[in-house]
Order: sequence, then C-alpha cells, then structure tokens
Amino acid sequence: MDFQPSEEQALSVESMRRFVAREVSPLVDTYDDTTMPAEVVKSLLGKLTTFGIPNGWTSESNGGLGLSYVTSALLYEGLAEGFVDLAGTAFISEGAAYLIASGANEALKERYAKGLLAGQTIGCFGITEPGCGSNPKEIATRAVRDRAGYRISGSKVWISNGGIADFCVVLARLEDGGMQRILVDRVEHGYTSREMSKLGMGGWSTCELFFDDVWVPAENLIIARGNAFEDTQRSLESARLFAAVFANAIARAALDAAIAYAREREQFGKPIGQHRMVQDLIATSATELEAARLLTLRGFDLSDRGRPLAEAAAMAKHFATEGAVRITHASMQVFGSYGLSKDFPVERHYRNARMFTVPDGTTQINKLIVARSILGMSAF
Repeated sequence: MDFQPSEEQALSVESMRRFVAREVSPLVDTYDDTTMPAEVVKSLLGKLTTFGIPNGWTSESNGGLGLSYVTSALLYEGLAEGFVDLAGTAFISEGAAYLIASGANEALKERYAKGLLAGQTIGCFGITEPGCGSNPKEIATRAVRDRAGYRISGSKVWISNGGIADFCVVLARLEDGGMQRILVDRVEHGYTSREMSKLGMGGWSTCELFFDDVWVPAENLIIARGNAFEDTQRSLESARLFAAVFANAIARAALDAAIAYAREREQFGKPIGQHRMVQDLIATSATELEAARLLTLRGFDLSDRGRPLAEAAAMAKHFATEGAVRITHASMQVFGSYGLSKDFPVERHYRNARMFTVPDGTTQINKLIVARSILGMSAF
C-alpha cells in the first residue's frame, strides 16, 4: 500500500513546516528543561489551528476540520520534528477537544469545546496513578455520590499537560465498582499539581495531580460509548500510534542532523560520510526509520477505515519508539564526542526518544498485546 501524501496533504504539511521553522523551532532551547507556560502554548496552538492542530480530528459539524487520521499524523510529524514538546502538548489537548466536542453533554460542549478547538483552552487526562501504571483496572481514585454531584479523592501521576491544563478528565472508580470519566475544572472545582522532573521533553508539562475531596456536579460526567474503562482503552490505541509518530519525528530530526554532519566533518583526509562504518550507521538508521513510518501510517490508515487497531497500534508503538532510541544513539555515534555536547541537538533527541518507550504501554506491554492478538492467548 502506498502512503505517499496527496498533493493537498503535502501542501498543508509544507505550509505548517514553514510556520514551525519560523515560530516554533526557535523556542526549543528555551524550553529544553523548562515547562512552557500556558500562555505561550495557547498562543502557538491558536496559530496552529489554521493547519488542523488541535482541531483536526473533530468533525466539521462539531466545529473542527474533520481531517483524516493519516493527514493529522503527517501534520503532527512535521510539528514534532520542529519541537516534539509542543506536538505532545497539542496532541493531549486535541484528544480532550475531540472528546468534549464529539461526546460530552451540551453543557460541557458549550463551556469548553469552542476554546479547545481554538487552542485557547488546554485539557489533560487523569488516568495513571502511583500504584497503577500498566493496569488501569487497578485505579483507586474514588468518585463518591454527594448531593447532585460527586466527591473525588485520589491522585494521578505522569499526567501530560497537568500543570498548564484548564481542566482534567479524570478516570475514577464509582461506588458500584464501575468507572467513569469526570471533567474537573482547575479553578472552579480545585485540584493541585506538581511538576515532575524527567529525562527529556522538559518543555512538556508532566505532573502529579491531587484531588482532595473535590466536589464536581453530575453534569460533568462524560458518558462513554460503552463504558469509561473500555472507551479509555480504545483511546490508548490511538495514543500509541501518535507516540510512534513522535518517535519517528525525533528519529528523523536526529538522522538529518547526522547526515548533514557526516557530509561536512572531515577526518583522515575526507568527509566522515565516506567512511564505511559511518555509512553503515546512516543506512541502517534510514531503513529502520522508513519501516517504522510505514507501520505507523498503516495503523492510521486502518483507523480511517474503521478497522481494529489494537495489534497494529501496539506493533507501531514498540517498533518505532525502540527504533528511535537506536537511531538517535547511532546519530550520536556519527557526531563522536560532539554527540555528547549540548551544543549539538542529537543528545536532546536521544533523551527525548528514550522517553517514548514507556508511556501508552511500555515496549514489553505492547509486545504482549501483539502476541495476544496473534496467539489468541493473553499473558495478562
């Protein structure tokens, strides 16, 4: 199957890449180890709406652009090559925009959808907890019925956008043992956050969130298509594909830097790109990246056609993220000692690539998902 972009897709991506080069990439060094403030994020998201971020997935009838997932993937890939932290921030908020605009009740749509689709409201999701990572069935955050609403108690961890989001969609356990997603507004209902220091992507807010007997009205429940847990699991399949997109973008940025360096750096009287071992690093990396991109785009094509995603998403996620670690490592080798220096970009790409092997299912969990699909037997 051919995944070459259409002329319209290519023009959209090229236009956005010019914007990214002009207004986004210059921010990378500033926010390499400092969380981007909400006002900076909103300013950039507002401009990105022209291209279909973070309003692309939502249908035109619900106020979005109704882009295909393949088109969205290509756009996010271009943004992530310029600044993956902003791409990740936009992705999480776009997920909230799609959920609210497409599936929430009218009261929540009226209050939040317009701002989300315009990039002027930021959302996040509260799923992972300190005692519950790969198994969301063990979620302990409680939502207890109280008058015409619920009191939420518990904590969440590794929450993307947590420190800058205007609200959090919290996955909580009800008194009957079932789960529900509840929108908790930072200002109106009140929850606190603490930024977490991490290896890479320092500009992308990642937090612990604390809900201390927070009361939320019943109208803030978000009714899932089946149930909240199953709907959350389906959303993770899409998240895995976008994690693969971001990993591929990081790998591309690192490989491009290595190729440029191999052409200009001379050792032993010739460009290092003429040395066989350097050529091996470049050739192996380019081949692996091409394979990862094809796996990833295949997943998005299945999504656009309404086909099952679990196996394809898990394959793309573990292959692309582990591949990005290998490719960025190889790119550092091309740079030699300069690959360890913060004066060159590849050490940052390496740190960022390593981040993506864990969220949305570790490499090991995703391999188990693939094996379960193939064998019809589950290890968990």
